[in-house]
Amino acid sequence: MLYRLPITLHPMTQLGIGVAALGHDSSFQAAYEKGLKKSEYWTHTLEDCINLIARLPALAARIYRNVYQPGTAMDSVDKNLDLVGKLPYQRHMS
Repeated sequence: MLYRLPITLHPMTQLGIGVAALGHDSSFQAAYEKGLKKSEYWTHTLEDCINLIARLPALAARIYRNVYQPGTAMDSVDKNLDLVGKLPYQRHMS
């Protein structure tokens, strides 16, 4: 989806669209639709937060590529890198 956004679209707008698009994978939303108890909200919220943090480097790298290197493909994620190492690697900064 982010590939189709215009390169003139502000990066923060692209980030908002990218984060909103992750909603279909929400643990909280799935549990809420099944009748989640209020006392269990925090567990699913935490799961969604951890998933978002894990996906942010790839999302930010894609947005960087959309703005500064349009039309370039993303490399596969190097599983040997930590969370901080993934972003520069995917942006070709390392």
